[in-house]
Amino acid sequence: MSAPLVPEPEIAPDVLALLAAVREALTIPLPALTSRDEAAYGRLLQSRAADVRAALDGLLRMGVTPANAAQVLRDWAADSPVTYAPWEPGGGPT
Repeated sequence: MSAPLVPEPEIAPDVLALLAAVREALTIPLPALTSRDEAAYGRLLQSRAADVRAALDGLLRMGVTPANAAQVLRDWAADSPVTYAPWEPGGGPT
C-alpha cells in the first residue's frame, strides 16, 4: 500500500477533546412525534448550537484553551439535558 499523498495532520489531544465535546453537544436524540417534543428538540438544538458558538468564540477571541473550552461545553450540555420524549422505532401512531 502506498503512502497518502497528503500526510495526515497531527491533532493535539486537547483539540480532539474539544471536537468530541462539540459532537457530543450537538448529538441529541430525535424527538417523539408530537409537536411539543419537536419544539423542545428544536429549542435544545438551538441552545446547544449557541453554546458551541460561545465556546469557540472563547477559544478564538479570548484565549481560552481548547481543554477549557471542551470542559465548559460539556458542563453546559450537562446543564441542559434532554427533557422531551425521544423518538422510538415503531412508536408512531397505529
